[in-house]
Amino acid sequence: MQEVFRYWRRSIREPISLFIVALAATLCVISGPFGTLQSFSALHRAMYWLPIIIFGGCVSLFIRIVLRLYFPRVAKSLIETATVAVFVATFGGVLLFWSEYFTALLGGENYLPSRGMQLLYLALVAGSFLWLRNFVIEVISQRATANPDTKVEEDPVPANIPDPAPASGPRLLRRLPDALRSPVLFMTAEDHFVAVHTEKGVHRLRMRFKDAIDEMEGVEGFFTHRSYWVSRAAIAGAQKNGAAWRLLLKCGQDIPVSRKHQPDLEAAGLLRLEAGE
Repeated sequence: MQEVFRYWRRSIREPISLFIVALAATLCVISGPFGTLQSFSALHRAMYWLPIIIFGGCVSLFIRIVLRLYFPRVAKSLIETATVAVFVATFGGVLLFWSEYFTALLGGENYLPSRGMQLLYLALVAGSFLWLRNFVIEVISQRATANPDTKVEEDPVPANIPDPAPASGPRLLRRLPDALRSPVLFMTAEDHFVAVHTEKGVHRLRMRFKDAIDEMEGVEGFFTHRSYWVSRAAIAGAQKNGAAWRLLLKCGQDIPVSRKHQPDLEAAGLLRLEAGE
């Protein structure tokens, strides 16, 4: 759980998250969605929306990080959907209490929607927040990949920790917890994190995908997709479904192969069907 809180504290302090919260708060104060324009003045709208957006953003990010870390094999789209569902289930009661308390405190006409509609709007707002944050991060990640000079914060490697890997081993192993230091099977780029899959488990590092691959010196591997890198020693075979290929790994995982990287894998003799397929 310490890793969850570490990633969460970094996420809520990121300029991206702060910008999206400020933007959402400004838009809500100005436009007054969901009946708040008719119910409250501009000052009261700010007092109403700021706690919802700030607290809601922190809670939704925490839930998302928990799900991503504890269910690494679940598709990202399902993680986002589950995040919104858990968020509404846990934060929805707080929203309803705050709405009723705030409107009762101010008095006057109440044009807020019903409780059910408020929960629906909460799901839409949470989903929009996560989608916009992911979209901005994806754009920045693509720019960082295309431009090596772009700075992306990394997890530091403490200087006082001895390197447990042999001299010929990859430097990336130094970044992993002791319990996970074993041969790297494959890596995936996830937002501005890199998920390192080893024989003992998965660990996420906050660094550029390109830099993670550079630290795998001495290990032969291949890009199979712009978000996937796989060690040759981990490959068990290949499978073709129509025109699309997938690499089959010894650990039981299968990795997608994009058309861009297919020629390199063909040249390496990795895209060959087993007899009878």
